[in-house]
This record gives sequence, structure tokens and C-alpha cells, in this order.
Amino acid sequence: MPKSSRPPEYRSALADYPEPPVPEQPTVGIVIPICDEIAHIEALAADVFNQDYPSIAEIWFVDAGSTDGTLKVLQKMQTVDPRVRVLDNPRRSPAAAINLALPHIRTNIVLRLDAHARYQPDVVRQSVAALHATGAGGVGAIARPLPARSIVGRAIVAAHRSPFGIGVAKFRREGASGWTDTIWNGCYWKYIVDRVGPLREDLWRAEDNDFNQRIRRLGYGLYLSPEIRAFYQPRQSLPALCKQYFCNGLGGALALAENWRALRLRHLAPLALVASLSIPLAASLFWPPALLASAGMLLLYGTALLSATLLAACTAPGMHLLLFPMVLVTVHLSYGCGSLCGLASRSRSLVTRLSDSTARSSRPRRKSDWLRPVMVFGLAPGVFYFLLASSAVSTEPAVWPAPSLERIGRGAAPGDGMTIELDAARGETETFQIGFARRSPVYVARSSSDLRGSNRPLGPGRYADALIRLVQERSLWWQAATREGFSERR
Repeated sequence: MPKSSRPPEYRSALADYPEPPVPEQPTVGIVIPICDEIAHIEALAADVFNQDYPSIAEIWFVDAGSTDGTLKVLQKMQTVDPRVRVLDNPRRSPAAAINLALPHIRTNIVLRLDAHARYQPDVVRQSVAALHATGAGGVGAIARPLPARSIVGRAIVAAHRSPFGIGVAKFRREGASGWTDTIWNGCYWKYIVDRVGPLREDLWRAEDNDFNQRIRRLGYGLYLSPEIRAFYQPRQSLPALCKQYFCNGLGGALALAENWRALRLRHLAPLALVASLSIPLAASLFWPPALLASAGMLLLYGTALLSATLLAACTAPGMHLLLFPMVLVTVHLSYGCGSLCGLASRSRSLVTRLSDSTARSSRPRRKSDWLRPVMVFGLAPGVFYFLLASSAVSTEPAVWPAPSLERIGRGAAPGDGMTIELDAARGETETFQIGFARRSPVYVARSSSDLRGSNRPLGPGRYADALIRLVQERSLWWQAATREGFSERR
């Protein structure tokens, strides 16, 4: 194993929750989402069965309705190896497959594998070793593309390796290692997965980015280990590649409104390309000189394509480079158009909600419409003082874990808060904001200049006893609920 580098700065002491005891040789549960994988299932199973790590306790194949004979092959495997388990996935998405398997897994570590990939016999062992050596919450492999036979396939593989194409993400760079923002074929401690929660099934094609970002927001690092040798099977035709990246762009745009921190600038670059080409083209219908902007962007993009092709020719020359620019254009435009369609879908739903609210507000007012605000504003002071008095005399302990301030802000705004500072065991000082909402729950978020480490619940850990003791003091409850800006240093 390479020497572990220093964890990122946003890996706070708050990540050091009381962790369950982990044996020196932890058990591993493997989860593989599948659907109509008759062409790959036997090679995939052979790679899994040939792993040299002795403590692989469970192998879960989660099937999304295969009709090509994949289930028959799995039934034969179950008779040979009792570790093989098969689950039905009626919701069909990979995120749903992981969520269906997680409640059944009883191992220390969870490893997600892709069905369209090949794995060296030491993948599981190296993943466990990387978790132990780095102290990360999750580790992953470099997505090395498998060699292709056709010219189109070799051009797609070259695009996977090109920083101008698909290989801009760190987990796609050959020889990359260290802390990263997302991982492929993630291997996680099970207790961290339980704390983070299930994958977002509504974030189509972006659930892994969201899940990894939530892990980092809890303070756990993600580590990319080149020792984990796995090989990804790229698409072998331009139509399949176009469909894949259109769906990826669509999913990324749909996820943008839900968790924008899960995306990076590289996800928005194809959208910027499509917008810079299409907007001046549309404007030229009313103002013809706008075509010059599109022409300038095309010239700049063509220069970048030529530079990327020359760079690829230096590393892997061949006839496939004739199709290399076409592959890059397919990837960029497909992803950008998918992102544009996703944003249009989000905008359309927003306009629909606004129009519905406008239609409701334009209907003739009834008598109850006039009485409702009077009743609300008349009862509001009494309800406020009742909740204030209840919280002031409450001796119930704080609820741990509790939603973060960010989540409260979407529903009901928290009450007045306070700021406290606590000395961590490592010697640093961390600042917390506490908001009082309704009665007894106390919501805590760590203040940080780095958004990846802020606005998250404290959880039952290092500072829980100290905070509970503070918030249970009646005077502190009263001052925090009645006077804004109260602060105390402990």
C-alpha cells in the first residue's frame, strides 16, 4: 500500500463518532446491480469467486427484471456457493438496487461492483487494506477502460483517457491517487453507509455523486487507490455512447436543484458549450451579427479538438484517431443537450407550480379565505408563547442525531440561536451554531468556510454530552430563545 497522505482539512474531529469495533479482517458484502447481463454474468461471477480475500461473507445480485436467462445462471451459482443471494428490483434503477440490498447486509464493509467491468483477484483485499491504511470513509478504484477491438471502440477508449473528453474526473486518470470528491465502485464501512442514509433514487444518474458528497459532508474522506485494479467496459458504438451521455447530462441537471454541491464545473462545461452555440444562433434570427459569436465559439472548439487529437496521437497513435474528434463531439453535445433538457424540465415544473398558485389566487374569494389569515395571525402569538414556555421548562435531552439547520430552513425556520465554541480533543477550536425549533430538539451545525463540512448534524459523539449539559440549563434555554446573538464560550 502507498503511504497514506494527510486527510483533507474538511475532515473534522466531528467525524470521529464512536465507531463500532472492527476486526483486523472485517467481513465484506458485495452488491452488484444487474439487468440482462447474460453476456457478462459468468465472467463477472468468476472474477468475484476468484477473489483472494477470505472474509467475503455475502454476494448480492440485485436483478431489475432480466429476461435473457441471467436468473437461471444465478440460480445455478446459488447451488454451488451459499454466499450468493438474489434480490428482485422492481424499481429497476441502480440506486434502488443498492437500497434494497443494504438492509439485508450484515457485514462490516459494503463493496459495490459494476456488472460491466472486470476485476483482478486482489480487488477486495486491496480495498480493505486501503480503508485501514487511510482512515477514509470510502475507497475506490481508477476506472481503467478495457481495450476494444473495433476502430470506434478504440476511439471511445481514447476519449475515456483524454482530459478533454471523459477522463477529466480524477477517478478516470491513469496513475491518480489520493483524496478525491467521488469514487467509482466504492468500498465503504457499513456503519458510515447507515449514518449517511440510502441513495437518492430520484436523482437519476447522479445518485452516486450525491451519496459521496453526503459522506464528505459528514467529515469522512474518500480515497482513490491505484492498487485497486478494476477495468471498465465502455460503450462500443456512437449511438450507445450518445444515449449514455445524454442520460448522464439529464440526470446531472435534474440533480442540480436538489444538491448542487454534488456537481463540479466539469459537469457544467458541456452545457456551457451547447448554450454558447445555440443561444447566438437563436438570436441571429432577430439580429444576424449574433452568428459571429457562434462562429467564434466553433473556431475555438475546433482548435481545442485539434489539440486534444494531437495529444492523443502522442500517447496512442492509430487509425482510430480519425474518429476521435467525432467521439469527443458526441460526448460533449450529448451531455450538454441532456443537461439543457434537464434544466428545461425543472423550469417547466417550476412554471407549472407558479401558474397553479396564480390560478388559485385569481379565483373569487370566499368568506373562509378572509377568516383564515385572521385566525392564523390571531392565534400565532398565543402558540408562540406556549411553545416558548414549554421549551423554557423542558428538561428533555436533545435529540441526537437531529436534522441540520439547512433541512430546517426548508420547512420551518428555526428560532433564535446562539453560538458556542468547544475545544476538540486534538487541540483545535470549533464553532457551532445551535437553533431552537419548536420544543425539545436542538439542531447543531458546524460553522466552516468550506461548504463541504458545514450544515450537518452533530450526531451522538465527541461533543454530545457537553452540548446536552449546556442546552438543559433553563437560563440558557430562555436566553437563547428570547435574545438574538447570545453567545457563550465554554
